[in-house]
Amino acid sequence: MTEFAPVFIVGTGRCGSTLMSNLINQHRDILSLSEVFVSFANAGFVHKQLDGEKFWRLLTDASPVLRKTINPDNSPVEFTYEFTPDSPWTMQTLPACLYMTLPHFSDDPDGLYREMEPLIKARARAALGDHYRFWFDWLTAREGKKLWIERSGNSLTMVKPLLRTFPNAKFVHIHRDGRETALSMANFLPLRFFMKIWARLRWLGVDLLKPPFRYSDSRLIHFFSQLTAEQIPVERLIASPPDVAEAGRFWSAMIAQGLKDLEAVQRDHLHIINYRDLVIKPRETLEKFIEFSAPGLDHQPWLDRVSSIPKDSPPKWLTLSKADQVRLETACKPGMQLLGYV
Repeated sequence: MTEFAPVFIVGTGRCGSTLMSNLINQHRDILSLSEVFVSFANAGFVHKQLDGEKFWRLLTDASPVLRKTINPDNSPVEFTYEFTPDSPWTMQTLPACLYMTLPHFSDDPDGLYREMEPLIKARARAALGDHYRFWFDWLTAREGKKLWIERSGNSLTMVKPLLRTFPNAKFVHIHRDGRETALSMANFLPLRFFMKIWARLRWLGVDLLKPPFRYSDSRLIHFFSQLTAEQIPVERLIASPPDVAEAGRFWSAMIAQGLKDLEAVQRDHLHIINYRDLVIKPRETLEKFIEFSAPGLDHQPWLDRVSSIPKDSPPKWLTLSKADQVRLETACKPGMQLLGYV
């Protein structure tokens, strides 16, 4: 077990958290765990107790939605597994933890996967958090690191189950201008799918962002999604982006619920990053982040190496028509106000 508290970077998706994962991946003492929980769709937190065999199935069973939205064709940047002529997998058989998580930090994800299997399967029945902590700590030790930091896209919806599973965890909330974020979310296929499902189910009184139907840990939603997984028209839902106003409403709703959930986190266990600060004053922003996440370590070589990487870019939402700009801005206004944007 590492001596450091677990650290989770949470956000809406398309808010700069992937950049944070890539920067952390260059720290000599920190294991960057990327997209762990998003890889398990809505199965990551539904179990309270399970044995090693069931936990291994959780790590390996890829949902149909994951296969159809995160793959070399649809998400070539996010999909980090590299198929080779000797690869033992196809897109239909690839284990969930090999889509993004293991290739993110390992040059031999297949070898790491084979090494993990007997260790995980041999574990006795235990609480879900104990299994996750064993797996994360074992990966940390194997890679010669001192602590781990996990970051998953869309993880602002996971704050409550993360806090329940890791009671002493620290949280880093990264946020970005809602107009830019919502537009990017609408163009990113996994979030486009989630956005459209959320909008449709709300008409039935089911809100996937709130309990008791919260997508990240609702047993009821998990049960029905398993029953209907093969029947969900994923390809049709992701074929075209949602209306910009719908994207803005989804982003605002996620921010509102996420901030409410973060109120349960101890004040000294919560750190906030504005993406704008990350690209305008990267060294200062990264220094505050890393001192919060891993106090006591030597971070200067890392800061020297990565502080020049974050770059600002022109906002894409301003390329929309004037009418769509107004509609998007209006839909994002509630979330923007909650975050303190002027």
